[in-house]
Parts: sequence; C-alpha cells; structure tokens
Amino acid sequence: MENRIQINGVWYVMETPEHKNPISYEIDEDKLTYAQSCVYENDKYCFEATRIYKDFDLDIFYIDILDIEFTDKREGKGNWITEHWDSIYWLNGVLERNIHSIETLRESMCHEGVETFISFLKVLKNKGWL
Repeated sequence: MENRIQINGVWYVMETPEHKNPISYEIDEDKLTYAQSCVYENDKYCFEATRIYKDFDLDIFYIDILDIEFTDKREGKGNWITEHWDSIYWLNGVLERNIHSIETLRESMCHEGVETFISFLKVLKNKGWL
C-alpha cells in the first residue's frame, strides 16, 4: 500500500520531492570588473568617487575612468538629488578652476559646496586617482 496521509479527513498519497541537482554556473573571470571607492560626506553634500580596475591587482587602474556620485542633501531626507559625473576632462577643469567647469558645477551646489568638491578632487589627485 502506498504511503498515505490524512489532512482534514481527506486521504492523500504522500509524495517525496525530487531533489534536483543545482545548476552550476562558472563565471568567466576575464569578464569581472573590480571597483574601489572613496567617500566624503558632510551635512549638505556627499561625494563618492569610484575607480575601476580589470585585474585584482590594486596597482593597475583605468586612469581615464572615474565616476563621482554627487548627492545634494540640502532639501532634507527623501528629497535628495543625485548626479553622476564621469568626465575626467571636466573634473580636471574643476580642479584647475576653469571658469566653464566651475559655472557648470555651480548649477548643482553653493559656493561652499564648490570649494568642498575642489578640496575632495585635490585629495583624489594626491592619491593618484585623478
């Protein structure tokens, strides 16, 4: 007789689930990209710089690829505005205080924020990120 169970007065044939072997996927490590971040945050702004490298060797970075996520926190939690800046030429222009680069930056932040961002870029430059 089959293995049966009764639930609420109804008889059922008890089944055992089939345990299928999990599908195994292999990752092609040549397609992996690694990242490293540096973050500065105050009560008004947050700057997160991310650089990527292809090999898990922290000495070999893509020099021309740097992404900065900028968060404007002045409007209060829930209304924060986030932007991404990834032009090395524009970032260097801000660092060099190029008038056109600074004017573009002032669309997103106040004078204090501009100066804070320039200081952040100086740190990145000194660390070899820019």
